[in-house]
Amino acid sequence: MRSGWRWLAVLLFVALMSRSPKHTAPATLTARLLGPCASLAASAQWVRVGAAIDEGRHGLAYTRANLALDLDPEASAAWSFLASHYAHDRAAILAEPNPALRTSWVRTALALLERGEEVASKPAQLALHRGLILVHVGDLEGTVPWPGQKKGAWLDAERAFEDAIEHDRGATEAWVQLARHQVLRLAAPAFEPEPAQRVAALEAAVFLLHRGSAHARRPGRLDFERGLLLGISADGADGALWPGGRRALLDEACEAFLAAASHGTRGALGAAASAREALEGSDLEKADFEDASVGDGDE
Repeated sequence: MRSGWRWLAVLLFVALMSRSPKHTAPATLTARLLGPCASLAASAQWVRVGAAIDEGRHGLAYTRANLALDLDPEASAAWSFLASHYAHDRAAILAEPNPALRTSWVRTALALLERGEEVASKPAQLALHRGLILVHVGDLEGTVPWPGQKKGAWLDAERAFEDAIEHDRGATEAWVQLARHQVLRLAAPAFEPEPAQRVAALEAAVFLLHRGSAHARRPGRLDFERGLLLGISADGADGALWPGGRRALLDEACEAFLAAASHGTRGALGAAASAREALEGSDLEKADFEDASVGDGDE
């Protein structure tokens, strides 16, 4: 079997990381018959899926994959693994020369993830994965044709990130990806020519991250992202349109980084110092932002 260890690693990840004691999916008939052995049987089946893919026997691989998902539908990483294969391997331009079929493979991946969201232990991760696939589709600049082209794919991605938050308001990365997506992609000058609208998008993203900090399991990550978006915008041409101008943006960025530091977020005090230096235009005393050792904290 080629790449056997690679597939074994995937399976160990699926078995150990995809489960949640708070979530119980409806058991299929096969899973009920096998009882507690169903998860182990699914893991063995995924090894056979990998072997069939390596051998180019895709029809057999997908038959085996469907059986594995029936055996252990709660395994979130299993749904993501198969969706990644569809969206990135089968929809790759070198693997599929027909643009319409590339789009079809991506849609198959997205539909699979939506089906997984109904039964998997971590539906927010699957919705987040949907969003990231759609961001990738937009980044491909038409290689995978999509309604509305790049912006259409990115608007679909925004909805997927929102779905992830609805599934789990504690999902830190979903809040981060949604805010980043709204500012750096959907409000980029290529898509939003009006500077005032771009500033409004930044205000909405800052508010979103503030709101998310009350729910996310790693609030410091959201505070840090807030600081990054504010700092990036301060360096841009639209900074002058922010209430209080560029100085206010940098001041808010510094506050956000300090909030992240209070949660033990790595690099936050250094980022706050950089924002303050840019704000004041001079070096600060090192003691003001001294950080001899920042632990992992919420990161």
